Amino acid sequence: LKNVSLDNPGDKEVLIKNEAIGLNYIDTYHRSGLYPVELPSNIGIEGAGIIEKIGSEVSDFKVGDRVLALASGTFRTHVTIPAVLVHLWPDGGVTPWEAATWPANFLTAYRSLRDTGRLSKGETILIHAAAGGTGMASVLVAKALGATVFATASRDKWQVLRAMRVEHIMDSRTIEFADEIMRLTKNRGVDMVLNSL
Repeated sequence: LKNVSLDNPGDKEVLIKNEAIGLNYIDTYHRSGLYPVELPSNIGIEGAGIIEKIGSEVSDFKVGDRVLALASGTFRTHVTIPAVLVHLWPDGGVTPWEAATWPANFLTAYRSLRDTGRLSKGETILIHAAAGGTGMASVLVAKALGATVFATASRDKWQVLRAMRVEHIMDSRTIEFADEIMRLTKNRGVDMVLNSL
């Protein structure tokens, strides 16, 4: 692990001492030279830890808060990031190692469906690649919001979605899902589409 400066964070930033980090496909692609975009040299895009310092304009957090963070270069002891990329650690006995794997998938799903898309109870959503990390997080968020989920995945992953109680599962390897959705919704279609491919 590499240390970073422990100086005071900027006005809208927080300094977090990492307890655990989540490694993702992007990290392995990046380190193997396969990722097509230049990324910072440090790996890690998400983590969980404790806030050690806060900027002068940060009001949502305090020193000592346990948090989840979506940040570049989390594979080090400390990370200084904008507070907007931080979320309070959920209650319920979640370990640091569990919490560290949530930010990229769950914050993406939560912000996409609730904040940006404003998905609400009774609406419908099509989630492509629903058996992947962001897809499964989106299924859980959509169901928590009271939406009806239509999901696509390769057939060998359907059992994962069935275990999540997704009623409408279609093959992601063909375009037949479009006609099936129209049939199931009596030609209404869906209110939202999330594509995490």
